[in-house]
Amino acid sequence: MLSNSSKKEGIDFKHDHWIYMVVGSAFLGAVSGLYDRYLMAPVNEGGAGLDKMIVQSWYTFYQCIMMGVVLIVLWWPTHKKTTPFHWNWFIVGVSLFPSAADFVYFYSLSIPDAMISIVSMVRRSSVVVSFLFGAAFFHEKNLKAKTLDLILVLLGMIFLYIGSE
Repeated sequence: MLSNSSKKEGIDFKHDHWIYMVVGSAFLGAVSGLYDRYLMAPVNEGGAGLDKMIVQSWYTFYQCIMMGVVLIVLWWPTHKKTTPFHWNWFIVGVSLFPSAADFVYFYSLSIPDAMISIVSMVRRSSVVVSFLFGAAFFHEKNLKAKTLDLILVLLGMIFLYIGSE
């Protein structure tokens, strides 16, 4: 169904390399969840025994380094011509909200009975925010087809939760 929605916008699932990037992202996200769980699992259960705040601190540190490199290498050389910096309060939100979301994510992974499949699925549910933002601010096309796709993704999350009970 996603490929049918995408064809209306000129995206071919079989030949668009960005689709492979999305699949790879989902796979790496699941692997990342497993690794985060290992880092926070107690030593007597085979984990590294790190506190959730230590894991989040290191994640934030590495993220800052990676974004700094992108800033210096890609944005800074051409920023005066292409995208000059203008202060906006959204900058604060873009900094705080992902950190708060990561806090909740790491907290949920630190709960011994939390299933990684559920936690990972809920983390990926941020697609709802992207959908609403795209519809409201970017006036996305084919909203009916995309809404149906989104509902099916959310139903999959609900069924995954019900199946885990």
